[in-house]
Amino acid sequence: MEDNNKVPKDEIQEQKPQTEAAKRTTGKPVAESQFEIPIPEIKPAGPKHVLPPVKYKLKTLLMFTDFFMILIYIYILLIGSIIEDATNDRFSFGSGRMFAFYCVLAITIVIGVLIFISKFTKSARTRFERDNEVRQNPNIKVWLTGFDWGWPVLFLPTVVLMAAAGIIGVVLNVILGWTSWGPLVQNFIGGVVILFGALNAAVVIFKVKPVTLGLILGGFIIALLIMLLHGVDTFAAFFKGFRHLGVNIAPQGYLLLAYIWSVFLRIIWVKSLFFYWVFLPNRLELQHGLSESNDAIDRDDLRLQIDTDDVILRWCNVGIITFYFPQLDRLPIKNVVLGIRKKAVFANRIASVKTIQD
Repeated sequence: MEDNNKVPKDEIQEQKPQTEAAKRTTGKPVAESQFEIPIPEIKPAGPKHVLPPVKYKLKTLLMFTDFFMILIYIYILLIGSIIEDATNDRFSFGSGRMFAFYCVLAITIVIGVLIFISKFTKSARTRFERDNEVRQNPNIKVWLTGFDWGWPVLFLPTVVLMAAAGIIGVVLNVILGWTSWGPLVQNFIGGVVILFGALNAAVVIFKVKPVTLGLILGGFIIALLIMLLHGVDTFAAFFKGFRHLGVNIAPQGYLLLAYIWSVFLRIIWVKSLFFYWVFLPNRLELQHGLSESNDAIDRDDLRLQIDTDDVILRWCNVGIITFYFPQLDRLPIKNVVLGIRKKAVFANRIASVKTIQD
């Protein structure tokens, strides 16, 4: 069929002198043809969750505020003891308190030197700095930076329960005091924490699927109903066996355990500043070490898999990102990632890009 809307070439050629004349008379650029559509300028769009370096520094400072407070408190105790020895004519540069002061001062100096070296020598680009370098590149529209939290982060629900148990224990001690109900309540809280920790370990270590866990809980409830129908004495005798599971831990003990676990998680986070990966449309960058030990793998040599089939992990917004290298002689890289919902979107967008942007 012939297109009736098609304009002959000679008509289009006749319109060009008119546009040039219009340019000479008006001095403004005019489109050569009424059929031309102006192309809008496309601005690079990167992940909006990337923060500027100043906020990164503030985040790091807030994350380790407790360490600075503990260090300041130790200095106050040591200086107070030195002043006390000086006022009582017991001061000596070779005393045990002075050696303790020397050790703390040496640790502080080492930390300061390490910060100075990493800040001014630029021996390695941290994850934050590389993130901002990619964000400021106008040729890169989408990217993703990440690191491996490891399986310890999946015990975070148990840590949260420990912190809640500690706070509840402190409140109950204020309300109940040292009455006969106090130890009983503490034993009950300890049993709940241990039982929940065992279920958490079954999901994390033994990879128990949510369906299997649901069947186990459903069978336990059915068993309780059968014992209740058999008689109240049978039902009560069954729960008396759980009194041995109760652990009477002071509320401060739960808070201390939760704090120790938070220290481990922050150590993993500090390691992630120097051991990370950057997924770009045309390559995968691997940074490993405190120096510039960067390894780049071409996009055609890797495959990406995002695993979020576990319902419990999906509830916690946790997933597994795995990079496979079928054409290379190297093992897959598997990472446990937080915030998988947002990061899976960026990873899929990167995987769909076929052209080289950098």
